[in-house]
This record gives sequence, structure tokens and C-alpha cells, in this order.
Amino acid sequence: MKSWGWSGGGDSRAADGAPSWLAPLASAAPWIAAALLFALILVAGGKFTCDEGTLFALPRDGAGDAADTDAVALVMASPRGTLVFFDDTRYMLGDAMQEGRLGAQLSETFKTSAGKTLLALADADSKTRDLMKLAAIARENGVEKILFASQKGGKSGKRADQ
Repeated sequence: MKSWGWSGGGDSRAADGAPSWLAPLASAAPWIAAALLFALILVAGGKFTCDEGTLFALPRDGAGDAADTDAVALVMASPRGTLVFFDDTRYMLGDAMQEGRLGAQLSETFKTSAGKTLLALADADSKTRDLMKLAAIARENGVEKILFASQKGGKSGKRADQ
């Protein structure tokens, strides 16, 4: 009969050249990996559920919500930043002084307005971070509701159904 090269008896780890003191650690490695994975899931899950944000009530009948608005802001992405056009003035989000001026203008507009709803016409390329910043500025300056409307299509300006 042909021998398969198995050695009978003795420690096979010693034949591999691995020290024998690593044997308990090697057998515990899968349990250590599972414990680290579980800890990572707990840490990551807590991080994403505890962050603050802006809560939007989404319409129940699809994305075609409409409301009577009292003022309109146009939000456009540009290579230098996000532009907000409101009340015949252009503001750049990311510049603290211009954000302050936008807030003051919103406050002045909505102080005399009976309603408190702002329509934000947002370009499809606008960053969500900038839309949330606009919502925060609006909320701090007297706006009770904000309706975001986005342009259909991409940078070409053509709608998807044309």
C-alpha cells in the first residue's frame, strides 16, 4: 500500500514551525473576531441613530406635494459653492456673512407675512448638506414650513419626460 505522507503521532504544529504557545490564541481568534464585529455594529448603529438632523414630513400621496407658499428661494449649485437667490439678491452658502444676510432677509420677509411657508426651488445638482443648511437658516428666522422642489433631469436642464 502507498503511504500518504502522514506522520503518526507527535504535534503537527511543531512540524509546521509554529510555536506551541500560539495554539490557544489561534483557537480563540474566531471568537475574538466575532466579538470585535459585534462591538463595531453596536458603535456604528448608535452613531447613525443618534445624530441630529432635519425632520421632513413626506407626503402620503407621492412626491407631488403642493402648498400655498409665501416666498420663493432658488437654490443652484455652482463650481464656487451653492447659490441661493432670494428677494432679488444672491447669497452664497458657506460664507457666514452672506448666510447672516440671508437670515435677516428671511426674518424681515416672514415677519410681515401671514403664512410662514418657503418654497425652495432646488437644482438637481444641489448638495443635501446645503439644503439642510438652508432649512436651518430658514427655521432660525421665522419660517415654519419649507417645501423643497427639485428640477427633473440632470445638468442638461431637460426634463426626463422630454
